[in-house]
Parts: sequence; C-alpha cells; structure tokens
Amino acid sequence: MKISFNGKITISMICLIIIGAGILTFVNKPVVAQTDITNQNIIDAINMDLQEEWSSYIQYMKHGWEAEETSSYPKLKIELFKKTAKEELDHIDMLGERIVALGGIPSKKPSPVVEGGDIKKMAQDDLAKENSMINQYKAHIQLAIDGGDEETQHMLEKILAREEKQGNMWEEKLGIIP
Repeated sequence: MKISFNGKITISMICLIIIGAGILTFVNKPVVAQTDITNQNIIDAINMDLQEEWSSYIQYMKHGWEAEETSSYPKLKIELFKKTAKEELDHIDMLGERIVALGGIPSKKPSPVVEGGDIKKMAQDDLAKENSMINQYKAHIQLAIDGGDEETQHMLEKILAREEKQGNMWEEKLGIIP
C-alpha cells in the first residue's frame, strides 16, 4: 500500500494506515445484560437464599441449645452457635428487604434443618450448610450480574463475604485449617 501526502499527517490518516495494515480489529459485540432474566427470577433466587438463611438461623440456635461442650473439642463453644445465629438474622433482614424492594413477598419457610449428634457433628453440619450457601450465593450473584441488577449483586456479595468468614471459622474450630 502506497500513501502519499502533502507533509501533514492527520488522525484520520493514522487510523486509515493502522486499519489498512490490519493492526486494528473491531469486534461488534455489545456488552448487555441477558434479557431473558426477569425480575421474578431474581426474586425467586433471593427467596431461595432467604429459606436457607431461615434454616441456618434455626439450626444454629438448636445447636446452641442442645450442644454439650467437651474437652475433646475445646475450640467448639456453645456461644459460637448462638453468635452465628444472630449474624444470620442480619442476612435474613437484608434479603427480605431486597425481595420487597423488587416487588416480591419474602418467604417464611425454612429449608430443611439438620439435627442431632455431638458438638463436633453439629459444627460439621453447620460447615456443610455454610459451604452449600456459599455455592448458592455465587450462582445467584452471577444471576444478578447477568440480569443487570447491581444492587442485588452487591448485597449478595456482602452476604457471601460473611458466609465465607463463617465457613472459615468453623473450619478453624474443627481443625480443618490452622
């Protein structure tokens, strides 16, 4: 390709040279939220989270009432169950308010509660619940992103960070991580 000019190089000429040389490539693919995700999809997802949080609250409180501390697991204390239950109430409140703000009705129904066992089994059950919720929150954060709902996304990310902290606490108390 031969280009002649009168001594002045313009931006248009530089762009023409770059494009002509094949250096610059344009992709015509706009970034937009998926349109098939509805407000109701997001409400349903948050209600699933709410049901898990109700279940967690009940499970933690029951474990706090029923657990017996033992010297075999000195890091597992009854107050941990009750303290964590109170943290779950904050999540319940956040989720319920968001559901109403989106025009939905918050669920009052908890998902199944795991019961029974010694204090170690109770802590293991609570860790399993936290890990399940972490995975669910990650999926629902992606749903909010895909649906273009930044407010829900940020709220769920905040709750996810707390759930991960709780999961790490149970792993540490169970001796899974130092």
